[in-house]
Amino acid sequence: MNHCMLFRISGKIFTVIFFLSTGVSYSQTTSFRFEQFGTKDGLSDQSILSLYEDHQGFLWVGTGYGLNRFDGKTFIPIYLSDSLKKTLYINAIREIAEDAENNLLLQTNRDGIVIFNPRTNAHRDALGDHLAELGNKVSSFLIDHKKNIWVLGIDALIEFDHQFNVIRKWNKKDSFYWLDKNVNWISGGLLLEDHSGNIWLSINSSLNAIDAESGTVYNSKHNPKHWKMFEVTNTGLSEDSLRNLWLTGNNGIYKFNPTQNELKYYPALNEMLLTGGSLILHDGKILLLSKHREFYLFDPATETFQTILAHVSPELPQGLGGCNSFMQDRKGNIWFASDALTRYKIDKNPFHFYEEFGNYFPEAPDIKNAIIQVILVDSNLLIPTANGFFIMNIQTHSLKQYRYAYPDANKKNTFWSVIGLDPQNILVSASDVDNGAHVGLYTINLKIPAINKFLIPHPPLLDTITAVFFFEDYQHQIWIGMWGQYGLFSWNRKTNQFIHYGMEDSGAHHFPFRHFDSAAEDGEGHIWMAYSRGSITCFDYKSERFIELPPPFYNELKNDNIVSMFNDNHGTIWVGTLAGLIQCSLNSQICRRYRRADGLGGEGIWTIDHDNNGIIWMGTEEGISSFNPQTIQFTNFTLKDGLPERSMNSIFFDSTRNKFYVASNTGIIFFDPDSIQKKIEPLYPVITSFKVLGNLRSWKDDSLVNLSAMENSFSFDFSAPNMLNAHDNQYAYMLEGYDKNWIASGTREFVNYTSLPGGNYSFRVKATTDGSHWSEIIKPLQIYVATLFYKTVWFQLSAMFILMLIAATIIYIFYRFRLQRYILSQKLRNKIAGDLHDDIGSTLSSIAIFSELANEEMKDKSGRTTGLLMSINENARTTMESMSDIVWAINPNNDRFENILQRMRTFASGILEAKNIDLKFDASPSLPGLKLSMEKRKNLYLIFKEAVNNVAKYSSSKTCTIKLWLEGKILNMQIEDDGTGFDLNDYAAGNGLANMKRRSEEMQGNLDISSIKEKGTAIHLSFSTT
Repeated sequence: MNHCMLFRISGKIFTVIFFLSTGVSYSQTTSFRFEQFGTKDGLSDQSILSLYEDHQGFLWVGTGYGLNRFDGKTFIPIYLSDSLKKTLYINAIREIAEDAENNLLLQTNRDGIVIFNPRTNAHRDALGDHLAELGNKVSSFLIDHKKNIWVLGIDALIEFDHQFNVIRKWNKKDSFYWLDKNVNWISGGLLLEDHSGNIWLSINSSLNAIDAESGTVYNSKHNPKHWKMFEVTNTGLSEDSLRNLWLTGNNGIYKFNPTQNELKYYPALNEMLLTGGSLILHDGKILLLSKHREFYLFDPATETFQTILAHVSPELPQGLGGCNSFMQDRKGNIWFASDALTRYKIDKNPFHFYEEFGNYFPEAPDIKNAIIQVILVDSNLLIPTANGFFIMNIQTHSLKQYRYAYPDANKKNTFWSVIGLDPQNILVSASDVDNGAHVGLYTINLKIPAINKFLIPHPPLLDTITAVFFFEDYQHQIWIGMWGQYGLFSWNRKTNQFIHYGMEDSGAHHFPFRHFDSAAEDGEGHIWMAYSRGSITCFDYKSERFIELPPPFYNELKNDNIVSMFNDNHGTIWVGTLAGLIQCSLNSQICRRYRRADGLGGEGIWTIDHDNNGIIWMGTEEGISSFNPQTIQFTNFTLKDGLPERSMNSIFFDSTRNKFYVASNTGIIFFDPDSIQKKIEPLYPVITSFKVLGNLRSWKDDSLVNLSAMENSFSFDFSAPNMLNAHDNQYAYMLEGYDKNWIASGTREFVNYTSLPGGNYSFRVKATTDGSHWSEIIKPLQIYVATLFYKTVWFQLSAMFILMLIAATIIYIFYRFRLQRYILSQKLRNKIAGDLHDDIGSTLSSIAIFSELANEEMKDKSGRTTGLLMSINENARTTMESMSDIVWAINPNNDRFENILQRMRTFASGILEAKNIDLKFDASPSLPGLKLSMEKRKNLYLIFKEAVNNVAKYSSSKTCTIKLWLEGKILNMQIEDDGTGFDLNDYAAGNGLANMKRRSEEMQGNLDISSIKEKGTAIHLSFSTT
């Protein structure tokens, strides 16, 4: 059985693997997998010098030529210098650690320490002038629990704070002890910080310790506590959980208990030649590294050494030659820094695997679907394969093989299918693999056990054509699917009657396609049968013939490659196809298909069953999947989860023992569905880079990034470190303030945004490996983009105010202009009215008076002269009246409509009463407030006056009715009389009527005149008031 040992010490993580083997016939609970990475996988160099896992879960790999960041899937190489003179020095990364500000400290071949910002790739020298104090060379450095940085050089040890300010300094030659002070080159390294805060370091294989509080140095020359461990020449140091110190010597290891001052020596195996690579494991065992780069395990409980990994494993083509360091990440992977980057994966395998089938057919990997089916009868697993028939007793694990179905056969048989007849007897079908001979049905008695020819009388076709599929219905009738185009048989076990159904048969025995290789009974008198190359039908018990499925099912399934079917006895037929799982609800007749996008692991569903909890389990082309119909959630198990193979051919659930048995190509897998829990490791997505206009920009997690208005195009790179199954990572992102919903990006790990408007944004990203369990970034990146000045609210409001002010000014100026013109026109109208009244009116009045006087003087002298004077008088008075009307019309004081109504009423009553005509004047109450233009007011009044004059002169009427009213913005005026009327044919002959018509047209109005002799006349005027 395989085992794995893991350990951690002094803030650095280490691990080891060792192997033990047993002879059990089923798989171990722990599996190991090697994987090696090199330049072909994206590493910058093949020589691995250092390893470190940062707080986000990224693995940093220091090589002989460049630094590399690894998220479990992709290596990102980073070069600290492109200069040919410096590249071989600064790009060799010998040690890596993380400081208090999450920068990386890198020890390079340039003999210094570089501070590297992982977000911007910017780097700078950390030591400056202090490098000279150290002797111009750094041997190693260490970060303690206070985040102080201890740097060991050739000449001194300096303790710095996290900003590389000197706290304390020890001169190496005066403060520390080593064996040979005549050696000019002093080698050594900082080893660890123990639980008490002491700093341990080795100088030329001599051990020294510093009390971190007092700064006192302890060694073999200054040993007030008389610690025996200083007497040891060592090459390595570790501390276990009990605070024992373990020292590595060339030929063994030492355990030192500081409390009891006890030192115990454990001699190593012959020729082990330990080099100092020793680390404490979680169970107290110690991993050791030899000079030959071989790994050993020391068990303090048994005080024994064991070889763990020697030389090259078949799984390690590059070996572990030149191993410089090793570590364990948070997920349990073990990493070795050597001539290639090597990963050990250790998994607790929930699946048990019967391996002994490989002993029976080692050529099985070359045979497609070697194990065809698995079912359980009583305590026996029945397993037909391409290389014989197996019976395995699940209680004793005994395995019985029937290689030949026929006693005198000399070639291996393929067993195609099996079905139980009763607890003791089973029915199998077999044929020769090579020539198809000895085809037929056979029975096996599980008690004896013995294989015999099927003796019940049956059709000859069953002895010449291979039966490839058995199905038993609820009536215990067995359906036998035949090879090729030979259809199927039903076998009634009560009557031993066989009925053949085929494509060439007619009537009730007609079968619509070649044969069937999957079936399910719906519990309503129908057996669904499918042919894997794309056909489906069902047998109806009532009509005893094959009929078409109901349209919702048939239309969904008719063109699918159906390879499995299963009735869960809860109203659903589950159909496995090469294009996903289909859920057919018998009650609603609704089909739903599930594919990879819905969380299904593999879309080829070879076999289906369910457990006692109603969970659907499937063997697929990619492994094993389970589906919870209540939560609609898939859980997928693949090679990465411990399955020995990819494709699963058959699955069978033993409800009594609550156990699944699954047939792969070369073995049987069994597991308890209640105890198998796929642990979904949480992901921690992070933003790896933020670029503004193509340039890297730094940021702090809790701070707002302020960008100018012109920096409104930027991009993000993101990742979710995953050292277990990073290739399954799926991502979604959202820029709050811009994106309305999450945007799925699949495996893409970057996004660009361009020409964003100003505002506040928050970039969020989430990741998943199964499509169901999502993990979101802990600290989204907060961004503020300034708004272009002409897009700011204050600018737009100011612009709107200015525009409104300009518009108001223009309106005011225009109003003032119109007002001034109006005032001028009013003044002009007043002046014209006054002048007409005063000058022309007085002149006409004088003419009228003088003509009357002359007429009185001439009465007795000449009749002709008198007539002329009367005409002058009459015309002068008419002109005066017309002039009076014009003066009234243009006078601004008469603009109000109530003045018009008053003048109309006064004129009409005066002229009509003189003729004994009764006046009815009706004006709408809304009219007094009406305003008309001077031109329309004048024309209205003159039309009115002409019409009333005509009534008075010519109508001989008794009554005149005048009405004025508004219909919307249309003013209506109607004048009616009950007089003699006139002939409309003479309408054009009268100047008065013609003038009325002309004035109506000037107002763009409508004038309607109607007259009937001896009944009267009506005039209707309508025009717009605007």
